Amino acid sequence: MRLHVTAYLANIRELLRHRFDKGYRNMRFLRSVFKRKAVEDICNLIAPAGKVTLVGFGNWSGGKGSPISRRTCGPLQDIKFCLRQRPDVFLKELDEHRTSVTCNGSSAT
Repeated sequence: MRLHVTAYLANIRELLRHRFDKGYRNMRFLRSVFKRKAVEDICNLIAPAGKVTLVGFGNWSGGKGSPISRRTCGPLQDIKFCLRQRPDVFLKELDEHRTSVTCNGSSAT
């Protein structure tokens, strides 16, 4: 830990100069622009323009013992917001309670 702190302090001037450069702020701005463009591209793949599309989002929650948390699931809220803005997209929240049991039982018959 001490080695890390001394190496950081040795390079503090260069790090601060880079932080206050206009390029750094521009890099942060471009990251948000590219994120918005990626979300828009995903929405165009899900719901092409000119076609009426029904999109269902599940309300799954893993509970306490699940290794999957909702914070690490990607830009779902941004995608939902983008799809809600479109007039030809109908968004539906699906109840996922026991869907795997139902689907498993229906495919076996």
